[in-house]
Amino acid sequence: MFFVSTSTIALEVSLLRYFAVTSWQAFGAMVISIALIGFAVSGTVLTLAHNFFRKNSGTKLLTVVFLYLITIPLSFLLANGVPFNPNKMLNAHEIVPEVLHLTEYMLLFFGPFFFAGLYTGLVFIHHHDKIGKIYFFDLVGAGTGSLLVLVAMFFISPFALAEFVFLLAFLAFGLTAVQSGHGVRVWGSLAGAAVLVLGVFFWQNHADYKAYKPIRQAELVAGNKPLLDHPVLSPIGIMEVMSNATEKATLPLSDEFSLLVPDGKIPDIYPGFYLDGNRLDGLVTAEPDTRFIQYNLYAAPFLLKTNPHVLIIGSGGGFSTYQALTLGARRVKVIESNPFLIDLLKNRFAKLNGGLFHRPEVQVEINDGRSFALRETHKYDLLQISDAAIAARPDENYLLTTQAFADDSRLLKPNGILTVSMDVTDNFFYALRLLRTLTAYFHERKVDPSDHIVILRSLFKMLFMVKKSAFTAAEITQLRHWAGNLGFDAVYFPGATGQETIFSLAPFIPVLAQEKGTDASIGQDSLLKDDEFFRLASALISGKTRLQRGIFDYRPSTDDRPYFFSLLSPDRLVPALKTYELGGLPQQEVNSLVLYAEFANVVVFAFLIVLIPMIARLWQRRTTHLGLGFFSKSLVYFASLGLGFLFIEIVLIQKLALFLGDIIYSFTLVLASILVFAGVGSFLSERIRRPAFSVRVAAGVVLLGILFTVFVLPEWIRALGTLAFPLRLLLSFFFVMPLAVPLGFFFPLGLGQLTGNRRSFVPWAWSINGAFSVVATVSARILSQTYGFSLVLALAAALYLLAALTFPRQKPTEVAPVEA
Repeated sequence: MFFVSTSTIALEVSLLRYFAVTSWQAFGAMVISIALIGFAVSGTVLTLAHNFFRKNSGTKLLTVVFLYLITIPLSFLLANGVPFNPNKMLNAHEIVPEVLHLTEYMLLFFGPFFFAGLYTGLVFIHHHDKIGKIYFFDLVGAGTGSLLVLVAMFFISPFALAEFVFLLAFLAFGLTAVQSGHGVRVWGSLAGAAVLVLGVFFWQNHADYKAYKPIRQAELVAGNKPLLDHPVLSPIGIMEVMSNATEKATLPLSDEFSLLVPDGKIPDIYPGFYLDGNRLDGLVTAEPDTRFIQYNLYAAPFLLKTNPHVLIIGSGGGFSTYQALTLGARRVKVIESNPFLIDLLKNRFAKLNGGLFHRPEVQVEINDGRSFALRETHKYDLLQISDAAIAARPDENYLLTTQAFADDSRLLKPNGILTVSMDVTDNFFYALRLLRTLTAYFHERKVDPSDHIVILRSLFKMLFMVKKSAFTAAEITQLRHWAGNLGFDAVYFPGATGQETIFSLAPFIPVLAQEKGTDASIGQDSLLKDDEFFRLASALISGKTRLQRGIFDYRPSTDDRPYFFSLLSPDRLVPALKTYELGGLPQQEVNSLVLYAEFANVVVFAFLIVLIPMIARLWQRRTTHLGLGFFSKSLVYFASLGLGFLFIEIVLIQKLALFLGDIIYSFTLVLASILVFAGVGSFLSERIRRPAFSVRVAAGVVLLGILFTVFVLPEWIRALGTLAFPLRLLLSFFFVMPLAVPLGFFFPLGLGQLTGNRRSFVPWAWSINGAFSVVATVSARILSQTYGFSLVLALAAALYLLAALTFPRQKPTEVAPVEA
């Protein structure tokens, strides 16, 4: 049981990496949520065929674990042939075929999860008297699997993780075979067949994650040269560097540069740094002629500071550091969360960048920007959040929240400046979200933001300059003069009236609906005029509008709702979908569309999984003597556990990501610790003699833990964020433990009540819990990005209280014998 659980959770995490590399992380999470339905379906099968599985348990367990073993490599092997291209999701005519490809993924990975669930359910049935201990090994095994696969990612390609999972599953097969009572010839033959399948996987596994990624275009360029002997593997991703004629320095350079500096040289090639096949940045090269640097948009804040002390969040390929030193920075501190990237910049590519990160003026710290902000005591003249730092966090982003800007402000000197840029090549939606977040930060502190913000724009970048004190008239004049000479647009500055902000905009779709309650027109007559963005920016800064009638949700991003690049909300899907039909939906929002579609799918699946066994058992009511009340209570109880447990787990992962500095650390720690400590609770539950009372006590402890997580934990994270990483890691275990231990009581105590005639409903309870766990993975994300983590935790508290009230207690009169 331990190794089945270990290999299953390792398979789940491996699939997350597999899909993060082959397509988008969001699609990986979606496919896994569907595949996990295999657990729920296994419970349904066990419920409907209960009598069949009761006989010859050793043989059936061996058969099931063998099928589980061989479907692991087979599912990966067959998945390599699915031609899924996420980029086609932006084409309305290609959506249906791509959704069908996603369905293929679902069916392929359904098998291993189904057989793993079937094995677990069979163990629950045949060892019902030891349910607490079994659930303990189940949860502890899962926690162990999450830790083992994280370590494996440092050494094994995402496409070879299936082999690692196979080895873990093979241990489960071997132990089951020994205990099955069959001779060596039987289980030896099965083992040989399984190894043969693995051999076929070795031979035919030609996974190509580059087919639909930008790195493929780079590889096809004549003369392309990989600059690494082999890709760098890590849990963060597969890192590669390409050099060819198309790998240019994508800088927001002035169109006037060639006129103002006729003999000036622009960097020819910045080798592309690719993470999982996506280009994140170019690696800076030392140039003899650096005059181009003062003619790019990002040089604007250096006009106002002489020999500044600069803090850069996100090293990227090194350009921000190179620019700061070129423009006179006396000291530069670089914060980068990817240690593998820093190793490349400081060692492998030190000659390329002229030893940039070995210069005495440059200090590098491996840390997350927010974690660093909580600990840092020095003050800086300039704080730059690099494009690379923003691009590295396409999902939840704790660098762009109102609380993050408050932390950034604390790091600035009285006249210090914060800079953030947004890509506006295709749209300015996220620029509006950023402006809305910045103004909310100022309004929360009862400060008028109109004198603290300057916005400049090149053809494809918009730079936000936020000063801790008010911009002076001289500074505004200097910036306007510089922008005018270089051909940059002054989008907004203190005192602007709109007459000075004429600039060219691409034909953006409208932001506001024409009238309340009507859909937004996207006709040619309603495209933005030259001064439209200025009007919106001015209204946002002054507080005259909050874009509440927008096609998208422009509410400020906060630590409680950090999904900066998710603008779609359920109540605005209709106008957004109409926009989407004309290609106006930003690529980032496809994730949300798929999320909403997936929610509908999993709800239907959960409904069928629960309803079919319920109808079947009610049909046999005369023989089982069990009424509708039992079914209803059991349904609510185990469904509440499935939803509540995942709600808490998902929010804890997000909360501790801020404390530990990276979602990878928090994901692994929370997954492992909550499963292990819940397993401890399950083990302790076997000693309980008053189950109904104990469930109510556990619900009360869970409620206290949730209140702590909502109201106390955020303050503790800020107060303890100055501690060294090992101490923060240790503290995180203690944050999880008081909440996780009582969570482990509910499921085994509930199953413990399914005795006598109720025993045949053990797999049905297992399927209910699994079905609603799948619903929870999707609904928690929708609720979090729409309403925030606090609401999700509040719902979790309500669900556990509801579980306490609907505990399916065994009545003294229910002493019927077990079904034959």
